[in-house]
Amino acid sequence: RGAGELSRLARRKEGSGRFRRRRKEDGGHRFDLREMSTPRFNALLDRSSSHDKDERYMATSDLCAELQKDIKIDATMERRICSAVLKQLDDQSNDVQSIAVKCLGVLLKRVHKAQVGEIADKLCSLILDGKDELRDIYSIGLKTLVKDMPEENASVCEKLTKRLLAGAKQAKFDVKLEALDNLTDVLKRFGSTVSEDHEAILEVVLDQLAEKAVARKRAAFCLAALAACCSEQLLEELFGHLLKRLGKGSVEETRTSIQTIGTIARAVGGKLGRRLDAIVPVFVKHVSSGANSEETDEMNELRDNCFQGLESFVLRCPAEITPHLRSLVDVALQFSTYDPNYSYDDDDDAGGGGGAGENDDDDLDDGDDENDEDQYFED
Repeated sequence: RGAGELSRLARRKEGSGRFRRRRKEDGGHRFDLREMSTPRFNALLDRSSSHDKDERYMATSDLCAELQKDIKIDATMERRICSAVLKQLDDQSNDVQSIAVKCLGVLLKRVHKAQVGEIADKLCSLILDGKDELRDIYSIGLKTLVKDMPEENASVCEKLTKRLLAGAKQAKFDVKLEALDNLTDVLKRFGSTVSEDHEAILEVVLDQLAEKAVARKRAAFCLAALAACCSEQLLEELFGHLLKRLGKGSVEETRTSIQTIGTIARAVGGKLGRRLDAIVPVFVKHVSSGANSEETDEMNELRDNCFQGLESFVLRCPAEITPHLRSLVDVALQFSTYDPNYSYDDDDDAGGGGGAGENDDDDLDDGDDENDEDQYFED
């Protein structure tokens, strides 16, 4: 046994010496065992194309785990992995699609800029021209790319922005919505990188304020993201356009402009300050208009939007709003006792119909007026 132990120790020492010699021949660098990961990736990629959806799911999950390790991947393997993951975005299984989106977020942090550009271009093509039933999956993938893409690959967004603008102008409504949504994400993270396209973005997105309600809402968020990173000149042009729309169309168009201005106010903060003298009087006017005429749901919604916008001005620009506080307090007090669900024009019917209602309320009263009042304000 002693001789056997000595033999094993000798072999171990000899192996260690060979490793040190190999390390010396490589210029002192550690022998990179990470190169041995290629067979592992090959096996996972083969499994990811299995006919069994569970096998595809597990293979992609294992691939995602391997990519998070400190593993060296050559350019050829990068392309193969990217191709396999993008292919799974079309998978018939929702679980496989979901794990592919997760894997995509990990992959973006590992691959080179050229691969990131290819992934972005592929996802954008799928959003614009892919299957309708999978468009939301493609959009999630592109959102993941914009969110997780390293800063050094920001130039990829220049081409991406132009393609998304083309999508926002499409007649196909679903494509328009996803393009606006992803364009907003690009502006939030890489707005300064795509500064050359700011004017084109403003022109295209303003046109979407005439679309259906859901498109108008996404356009408003996109304009808010643009306002947070654009130049003062372009911001002035944006507000000038929105103020011109106020009062020159239907109640729906006026409400859209007011909602958009309020959304922008929450995004730009103090940059809005010097424009309040032109904006606040318009908002107050639309709150007070028709106060004594027949009320409609549209008018009440318009007032609600105005109050939300005025609240944003007070919170974001406390110094600049000071000269307008008196008019804001007056209009707020005027409507603080206003209940849009009550018909103020109806007179009491003969026989005291209103009184009957009061008696009904008295029957429900438990005698604790203070608690009732507290509950009212909590509601």
